[in-house]
Amino acid sequence: MRRDPAQVLRDVEDELVSVVAARNLYGVRIDEESMTIDAEATKALRSQQMDEHSLSM
Repeated sequence: MRRDPAQVLRDVEDELVSVVAARNLYGVRIDEESMTIDAEATKALRSQQMDEHSLSM
């Protein structure tokens, strides 16, 4: 599922989803120390997830 990373971060801050869920469900990497989005890691993770999804079809 694709969501805007900023919305996912807000959900993490509001404790609606965990950092792990943000990564696994939404492909968003959040630095737990600074509570910021790691944009490069998010881009790489989403690309990897898309590749894996394409292979499973």
